[in-house]
Amino acid sequence: MGKVRGRAILALLLMFSAACGNAPHAMTPKRMPADIPPKVLDDWATFPVDRAPRPLLIIGDLPAVGGPEHMSDGLKTIIRNRAFIRKFGPVKTPPGRARVELPDGPAELPLVSAEEAFAAMTRPASDAAEVVRAELGAASFGTDRGGVKLPAWLFSVRGSDVPVAWPAIGAAALWKPGEVRVTAVAADARLASDGRSLAVSLPGPPPPCPGQEPVTYQTQVIESERAVAVGVRADGVPAEDCVGPAFGRMVRYDFVLKSALGGRVLLDLQGGVIPVTRPPSAIK
Repeated sequence: MGKVRGRAILALLLMFSAACGNAPHAMTPKRMPADIPPKVLDDWATFPVDRAPRPLLIIGDLPAVGGPEHMSDGLKTIIRNRAFIRKFGPVKTPPGRARVELPDGPAELPLVSAEEAFAAMTRPASDAAEVVRAELGAASFGTDRGGVKLPAWLFSVRGSDVPVAWPAIGAAALWKPGEVRVTAVAADARLASDGRSLAVSLPGPPPPCPGQEPVTYQTQVIESERAVAVGVRADGVPAEDCVGPAFGRMVRYDFVLKSALGGRVLLDLQGGVIPVTRPPSAIK
């Protein structure tokens, strides 16, 4: 989770730095956050919140790479694009199921073959890397409910000293692997023991221009049966000639949901998935 939050904070800083002329203290007209568009919930209309076990939302990079500093930039791009050519022979898959500790508790999940995992991992491309070996092992992945260690197929890529990993569990246990977009706005979300109260770290309002009234941010939340989106909107508008820093410090905002978060997905106002830290009492 630490790495995921670090990437979210970095993406947030880069996004705002770009908006400010790529300088930390650049001056720019202030852009105030608006209402959350209801359409951010649409992508989750079919998410099976009540399925047991709940499908894993892997929000880190897929395929996962251990030690990407040991490969060229070109190979990193190819792997990020999931462009691979199979150059390995048949691989035996152990029969049966694997016992896995999931964020909601232990579960026994079916294993998939190296061929199935490779097919799920790969996208068509003209410039692809050769995968020369496949070995069943284990790898750690970040999810929207915490880190998990899963059985994984470790694929050796020509030109890399480290393998790439893809989960070796059945497709029903995963939700759109490699397609889940993590938040670039929120830095942290913590769920209280009542299951309804959330504390989320979001960018605060920028400081006011001299002689201007400060702009405050008000929390807003929209909910569906399968997802929840949280954000802030501006209460007040700065003068048109007010130019200043594009954002303020990160601020913890409190939200109270109409019903328990449960298995619903937490989103930011742009539809990015926010990882949630839950107390033990909120875990089934």
